Amino acid sequence: MFNLLHNLLILEMLLTFSLMQKKVETEQTNYLSPSVEAVVHSFDEEAIDVNQLHNFLFSEETDELVSHFPDLSEERSVIEGPISTTRQKKGILFAFIGVFINIEKRQKLETMKDYVESRTQLKKALRSFENGNFTLYDDVEPEYVSLCGVVHQKNNCFGSQNQIVDRAITLLDEANYKIAILANTGFLEENLKIPEIKKDERYEIIESSVIKETLPEKEFFKKVTEVLGLSAEELVLIDESDENVKNARLVGIDSIMIEDGDLVSAMKNLGSIL
Repeated sequence: MFNLLHNLLILEMLLTFSLMQKKVETEQTNYLSPSVEAVVHSFDEEAIDVNQLHNFLFSEETDELVSHFPDLSEERSVIEGPISTTRQKKGILFAFIGVFINIEKRQKLETMKDYVESRTQLKKALRSFENGNFTLYDDVEPEYVSLCGVVHQKNNCFGSQNQIVDRAITLLDEANYKIAILANTGFLEENLKIPEIKKDERYEIIESSVIKETLPEKEFFKKVTEVLGLSAEELVLIDESDENVKNARLVGIDSIMIEDGDLVSAMKNLGSIL
């Protein structure tokens, strides 16, 4: 499986270069140079329709971008290719923060995390909030006021949805994997919520405030297996949190740790597991 993905990656880079070159020379993208076409037709000793393969490797929405940013091709191809229908893994879990959603101001977020960790009452209030058990102005009004400020600042650290993950979700959904986004959330006014996780038929959203367990606790992951109706052994987690990965593994969930923000390598590892 990994070798096939690796070969597809190399082939896609060749296709990208050839298509860019042909666009400059003839302003057409329907044909490849003879040398690249020969590589394509000898791939795995099988004849392959060049245009069909191109459509498979490149989505219509990103064709134009590829002509300007060819390095994007590697990011989009990392888990492409046929996926076995006789498989042990049936569900893929993506962490919301730092995986599904980019973190644009990582240092600021880390500073806020340290700030909350150093204040027992605020930490307690935040945990209660994430569990969906926070009672407004009930003995903890100062903590609630502080919590509003923390959540508001936290929102400003986030960016857009990660396009690599979005592409991966589409491919996994088409291969009939169950997909879930995991998040610690709570109930506050709309303008204080973390970036909205838009409802999407491709994946299920599992929130701490709904299942009454929070990341990175082991009980959270146990609840995830119940919600999805899958065993721990049938799941794979992709996360950048050491604690999340550690506890998921203790529950029996295979976990892929994102090292230094290298999501491309993480997706390659996912491809090798599937």
